[in-house]
Amino acid sequence: MPKQTVVIINRFGMGSGDPDLGKEILGSFLRKAILIEGLRSILLYNEGVRLLSADCPLLPEFGALLDRGIDIYPCGTCMNKFGIQTSLVRSSCMDVIVSEMSMADKVITI
Repeated sequence: MPKQTVVIINRFGMGSGDPDLGKEILGSFLRKAILIEGLRSILLYNEGVRLLSADCPLLPEFGALLDRGIDIYPCGTCMNKFGIQTSLVRSSCMDVIVSEMSMADKVITI
């Protein structure tokens, strides 16, 4: 049985430095994330929830992950703070985020 893996995204891009490059390489990561063995879910909090805003160019990548059975859990408190609304997924709560982390064999923070 494959190990259960959870990915955490807590910023609006990947890495530090150039923000446009950070979004570009995060898009590449999301397109290839399905190759992560046992990927169970992606948890979004803090500025990471901004990736679900309607004007974010990475929204299709999240849709593709959902279509492949990967759950996406954005922090509801964070979504409220940034005024993010999306029809792609329902907002979540810290209880769900902590539960996902505790069930995972491996947690990867981006």
